[in-house]
Amino acid sequence: MPPENDNGWNEYKKLVMDKLDNYKEDLVSIFNKLEVMNKDNADKHAKVLSEISALKVKSGIWGGLSGAVSAIGAMLMAWVMSKARG
Repeated sequence: MPPENDNGWNEYKKLVMDKLDNYKEDLVSIFNKLEVMNKDNADKHAKVLSEISALKVKSGIWGGLSGAVSAIGAMLMAWVMSKARG
C-alpha cells in the first residue's frame, strides 16, 4: 500500500522519468544529426581548400604571364626607340 503522504509523487515521478527518456532520445537524435553535419562540413571544407590551392596556382601563372607581357612590351618599346634614334 503506498504511503498516504506522498502527495501523488509516485505517479508524477513516472511522468517525469518518461519525459526524461523522451528528452534523452531527442538529444541522441540531435547529436547524430550534428555528427552527420560535421562530416559534411569537413568534406566541403576540404573541397574549398583544394579549390583555393588551384586558384593560387592559376593566379600565379596569370600574374607571371602578365608580368612577362609587360616586360616584353617594355623591351620592344626600348628597342624601337633605340632604332628610331640611331
